[in-house]
Amino acid sequence: MGMNVAPSIEIVTHRAWPDIDRVRSILEMPFTHNLSPSDPRKQFGQRLIQLRKQRGWSQETLALESGIARSYLGGVERGQRNIALINICRLAEALTTPPSELLKFEGD
Repeated sequence: MGMNVAPSIEIVTHRAWPDIDRVRSILEMPFTHNLSPSDPRKQFGQRLIQLRKQRGWSQETLALESGIARSYLGGVERGQRNIALINICRLAEALTTPPSELLKFEGD
């Protein structure tokens, strides 16, 4: 005759992250806080702004023409994104310019 024994349950009270507030503060830091003007992401963003404005386009127009999200383009222009080669080619095609034009930074 078996006894009905309730399984024992161990209650663990600990935090998944030892210092979750510190982790949150790091994750919420802007990416541009340490970017120098010579950072290639920043230079690429400045060049993209220059070429976009030469055509009189807004970020929204460039986003629609290239198929790249406007919020992503904003991050690229601010130097916060490390843009992929395929996206450089999409932007160049939308701007009707060779991809190499996007890599002509000031001082080159």
